Amino acid sequence: MKGYDAAVLMEVIEHVDPPRLAALEHAVFGTARPRAVVVTTPNAEYTVRYETLEAGRMRHRDHRFEWTRAEFAAWAEGWPSGADTWSSSGRWGRSTRSWARRHSWPCSQK
Repeated sequence: MKGYDAAVLMEVIEHVDPPRLAALEHAVFGTARPRAVVVTTPNAEYTVRYETLEAGRMRHRDHRFEWTRAEFAAWAEGWPSGADTWSSSGRWGRSTRSWARRHSWPCSQK
């Protein structure tokens, strides 16, 4: 996957077991190193707005986790620098949390 301009992980990370997230980060940032990365994931704070969903349940049975805005931001802070982030506001934020990062890799890493 090396050499792509962008990578999009749209509603993907919540399907990855938490101990495997480091491998995903390595694949994207350590191997592929695209110039832009966009990640979206469900916002756990918004989930309470789903009236038919039982309290404490996740939106999909295959979700390994659903993070709050703070948890998502803390996870993204460990990524390479050069970020443009979009944050949700309001009491619950938006249904999906989005994050994007642009990065210019040094020529020696290409």
